[in-house]
Amino acid sequence: MNKKTLLLAILIMLSLVLTACGSHNKPIELGNNASQYEESKIPSPTKNTTEETIGTKEKNKSEPMEQETLSVNFIKKTEAMYLLAGKGDTGIHLADFKDAKIYLDDKLSDLNHLKNGMSLEIIYSGNELRSYPGILVDVTEVKATSSTNNEYANIVNLYTQVFSDILKDDEGLNFDINYIGLDLVDAPGNLNQTEMNVIAYLLTEDEYIQKMDSSPTFLLGNYDDFVEQGYINDKDLYWEDGIILSIRKSESNGQDSKPSNQELMFDAVKWRSGDGAIFYNNCIAIKDDNGYWMDYEIGEFAIS
Repeated sequence: MNKKTLLLAILIMLSLVLTACGSHNKPIELGNNASQYEESKIPSPTKNTTEETIGTKEKNKSEPMEQETLSVNFIKKTEAMYLLAGKGDTGIHLADFKDAKIYLDDKLSDLNHLKNGMSLEIIYSGNELRSYPGILVDVTEVKATSSTNNEYANIVNLYTQVFSDILKDDEGLNFDINYIGLDLVDAPGNLNQTEMNVIAYLLTEDEYIQKMDSSPTFLLGNYDDFVEQGYINDKDLYWEDGIILSIRKSESNGQDSKPSNQELMFDAVKWRSGDGAIFYNNCIAIKDDNGYWMDYEIGEFAIS
């Protein structure tokens, strides 16, 4: 073997070794799910620090694991995880609490005592799997606060149920739709953007929606927004391939919409055109003894 041949063989071997060493940084798989998830740092509302994505820097295993706190509202338990709405601009999250210590009002508790709408402080690694919703990594503690004094504790769940109900009513209005606009701008409770997004997400999981042939896209806004964006023909008062679902303060009690601390009043509407709409007027939801909104009753049904 001459020197040139020997040198070429050595270079090929070095190339193979370097390729093998550089292949360790792959997306993280979640269980047996075929989907790929990537783990990353998300902004923490309680800590203003910047760290590298896990996998790009080796951490000192002898040092205690750094943890962060995320403030959320508990929305509902899914099949395997808990759906959470971040307070502020931290978005929608999923989390597994099976290995976490659960506290309720500063006392050790368990998962059975968590209720929809509770305010939670999540102690976790500060990392999240990039999916939608994002999945919090390594949750160690969950600190829950009873919602007796929270005026609109589980309002997201209540409004999701109202939209689900009115969507199934007068199904002819749903024919051949590609869009569903959600108008919550004037809904009692002053929902933030994250809570509105949660309602849209929950509706995409609704069994009725999933069985629809068109698989409609959800949009957030009001009538004027949808006109401006070209979805609605304002001159003819008609949305050719969509509907608006809205919840607003009850017209009979527009200034307050809650006649007492234990009741919530609102109107709900499904609209497709000037002469194609249904109305749930003067709806009333009542709190239970623990401060959570129960089911609602329709005061008056109207159709146009």
